[in-house]
Amino acid sequence: MRVTPWLGLAALFGCGTGEGASYIVLDEPARAARVEVEVGGRAHGGALPLEVESGMPVDLLTPTGRRPLTVATGMVYEVRGSTASVVSWSLTEQVRTDVVEVGGPEPIVRNLASALGARSPEPWNGRWRLEGPDVLLRLAWMGDLADVTQVVVVLTERAREEARAEWTAPAAGARARPDRAAPAFVDPALSVLVGLYTSDAAAGERPATLFLDAEGGFALQKECDPSPVHGTYRQHDGRLELDGTNLALTIGQGRLEAPGLVFSTGEDK
Repeated sequence: MRVTPWLGLAALFGCGTGEGASYIVLDEPARAARVEVEVGGRAHGGALPLEVESGMPVDLLTPTGRRPLTVATGMVYEVRGSTASVVSWSLTEQVRTDVVEVGGPEPIVRNLASALGARSPEPWNGRWRLEGPDVLLRLAWMGDLADVTQVVVVLTERAREEARAEWTAPAAGARARPDRAAPAFVDPALSVLVGLYTSDAAAGERPATLFLDAEGGFALQKECDPSPVHGTYRQHDGRLELDGTNLALTIGQGRLEAPGLVFSTGEDK
């Protein structure tokens, strides 16, 4: 596979080392809202991870103003939405460094995989999955690639289980409210989301299902629970929120996702 020269140069002469560093990733809604990260007087607003050396001051530039972000070594910080909410993950323990998902045109992603020393990319959840030694960290050495539209970290199995346990925890409270009524007005933009979604699941596991109806109601069926959770849903800050749970799902093409969880219609694998 021929490697585009500028990608090859970036891989060889990237200034980062990965030691004593942390990484910041802006999600799609955050970048759409023009949220940026400023480090050492330089602003970053691209999809690729930004490597930050230990002790460097970091600011988030948001629609409502500037605010400092305290970072620690060996962490990944996901900045989400126009409000620039931040979720932190520990490298290796909670986030895999050898696997990452990226969005972009196939030729660009294949060149990128070659430059990173990753395996040939595979389609995955509407994106491309790259796998190789420290592929997540090496992405931060590639500079700004406008054609890469999204970077999504991949949780370890342990972190994945913890995340799934968290989003199912509030379900009992939702069941205790059978009087929950459908909203009087349903955002017409949500009509395109109506349908049945099935979660990804490991071998031997039963997937969860999520049904969104045209009246703004949902039914969430956990893997091992015969009683579905019913409630209403709404869109906020680029995400789909399920009232009565702590789920806020990023809306993608044919999929809805949260940390450790991807619901898909099956049409965009």
